[in-house]
Amino acid sequence: MAIYVHITDECRADAKTLNLERELSKARKAILDSQNLSIFSFLSPAVLKKKIGRHFRLIAWQHELLNDQLIVFLRLLQRHPKEYPSILAKIKADPQPYGHDDIRKIHAELTVEPPPSRKAPPNDEERAWLDAVYENHSSLTDPFVFETHDWVTGMRQNKIAALYQQLLSDMTDLDRLKDASSDPVSVRWAPDKNTGIAYHYRPDLDCLLLLAPLRGASEEAQIEGLPTLVSDIDDRMSLLRKAARSYPLLMVLDRDACLDGARATTGPHHFRRRPIANHQSHWFSMGCHNS
Repeated sequence: MAIYVHITDECRADAKTLNLERELSKARKAILDSQNLSIFSFLSPAVLKKKIGRHFRLIAWQHELLNDQLIVFLRLLQRHPKEYPSILAKIKADPQPYGHDDIRKIHAELTVEPPPSRKAPPNDEERAWLDAVYENHSSLTDPFVFETHDWVTGMRQNKIAALYQQLLSDMTDLDRLKDASSDPVSVRWAPDKNTGIAYHYRPDLDCLLLLAPLRGASEEAQIEGLPTLVSDIDDRMSLLRKAARSYPLLMVLDRDACLDGARATTGPHHFRRRPIANHQSHWFSMGCHNS
């Protein structure tokens, strides 16, 4: 399955009016290059939303066709207090922008060119690194932490990232998390109830997905839409599609390194995407290491 992106004329007009044509192109390129939807949050199973700055939202529609995934950029909207909610409600009620024949035509046009390339398997140097890291492990099924794009963005912009890091380190006791694993979205609050983490824990997959950092406001309002985001996760590959980055759970205990990684986009200490194979020979973009 490959992911393709189509931009509607209306969305292009929005970008031109708002002077966000560059940001629209960057969002398209990010999806095609990564072949996942980690830059989006889910408003419904078919409707996606991406934050662009503080005041703008890219709304998209996803549709599967002939084993491919078609992402249609519908609108690029300013969060106007009056217009935005009504436009968004209309899109959520009827998101499909084209008829079936038009969708097939768009798909045919997009697939004239070869599909976007997948990440290559590791080269000899990368394999040697993996062997050295995991030489004492019988499998690669150790618990992993996955972070959504919203989590990564929120932590980079957050001045109290250390508080979230402390709270996250308390979540390495996975037996305690199992009690809440039946809920699609769980929340762990700090004792003062001002700092919280929205997460999705899957003991069957040995995975902890960090959804969003929370502050001491209405919990219900802050986690709206998150249950839909995790509703279609049934294996590690489907979970990976939600993740902007990932790393072994034990890395959480290295407080300084993970704080540097959470805050930085460049520099000597940051999380970088690289492939690691699991026991079923799927390729994951994982890794937490120094450049």
